[in-house]
Amino acid sequence: MPVPPSVNECFRNLPGKGRVATKVYRDWIDYALTNLRLQQLPIIHGHVLVNMGFEIMGDRGDVDNRIKPTLDVLTKAGLIVDDRFVVSPVASKLPYVNGMAHIEIWPSQKLTAEFHPSPDGARGGWIFYAPQPNGEHDGLIHQ
Repeated sequence: MPVPPSVNECFRNLPGKGRVATKVYRDWIDYALTNLRLQQLPIIHGHVLVNMGFEIMGDRGDVDNRIKPTLDVLTKAGLIVDDRFVVSPVASKLPYVNGMAHIEIWPSQKLTAEFHPSPDGARGGWIFYAPQPNGEHDGLIHQ
């Protein structure tokens, strides 16, 4: 799905109305929901772990300001029951390719994680492995 706007761009305060969603945020929600629904992804019930990688251009974009809009749209899309069931949100700034957010949702469970930084250390991503009955990880890259 597309990278969300920074939470700083999502809301503004209007006199007499309070905090309201901006047009930028509403437009992004519509675009993200369409993108997610076209993928026909299954809902994950119960407590979840969410791995979020954001392709943010430049060094000014904060990764943490992208988490709340992402979790809200995952809930709105019906992929998770509610963001209050997110046990562990993990986020990283990925190398910029086309401005997309790469999201992985796991049922709450024991996982092994490795962080793979870019050569300059300015970006990178988490790779998670699910344990197997024999105690090994599945050997697949989930990102």
